Amino acid sequence: MIGNFALSDAVREKAAGHAYFVRATYSREAGRLVQHLATIGVQRVAVAHLDNPGGVEVQTLVKAAAQQHGGVGVVASAPVKHDGANAPEAGKLLAAASPQAVLMFLAGPPVAKLMAAMQEGGANPSFYGMSVVAGDQVAKELGPRLRGLATSQVVPYPWAEADSTARHFRDRCAKAQVPVAYHTYEGYLNALVLLDGLRRCGRNPNREGLHEAMRGLKTRIAGVDIDYSGGQHTGSRFVELVHVTESGRFLR
Repeated sequence: MIGNFALSDAVREKAAGHAYFVRATYSREAGRLVQHLATIGVQRVAVAHLDNPGGVEVQTLVKAAAQQHGGVGVVASAPVKHDGANAPEAGKLLAAASPQAVLMFLAGPPVAKLMAAMQEGGANPSFYGMSVVAGDQVAKELGPRLRGLATSQVVPYPWAEADSTARHFRDRCAKAQVPVAYHTYEGYLNALVLLDGLRRCGRNPNREGLHEAMRGLKTRIAGVDIDYSGGQHTGSRFVELVHVTESGRFLR
């Protein structure tokens, strides 16, 4: 499997030798977000995470990253059900801790529900979503109420004018009537990694040949270093923070 999606870093480890992940780990994302918060002087952070083992793992990763940046402390955390049913209660719990920022590992409806619940309760923290947070969808749900949301992204900016890979991607999207978005660009880059591996197999690619090619693959795609050498099964370490506007645009 190449370019697949894992719900936790622990799942990646179990798939070692069978899967080649392109996107950076959640540990890398959590570290980048906490590093940013430390840089801008945020000291009180709350964590809202999915109510599943992957969410609990991310909560632990955030706490570990906070310990590495002495000025940042996790003051509260709350699990949120996948349908957001308990988002109002989770929002109240987090708001009571008076966080300066809320780091969210949530997907789908719970994101907007949690943000709305905290705002309605009088809390006004900055919100930071990991890459599973679909910022454009949150903007559709909250509209003018959306403020202070940034997300970490594990693929480069799809709308970059200077990068030829991004331009080619947008051209292909226009011809195929596919939306230009982070998730579609991630699929495109995953396919480029697979094609690179297949080219290294020679004229008669097979399963073992592809494994051998991937285990030694070191390349650069869309300005991102991809490296599976040395037994690594995660190719990229790229993480970038972007802001989400109320219209659903992503700004670097």
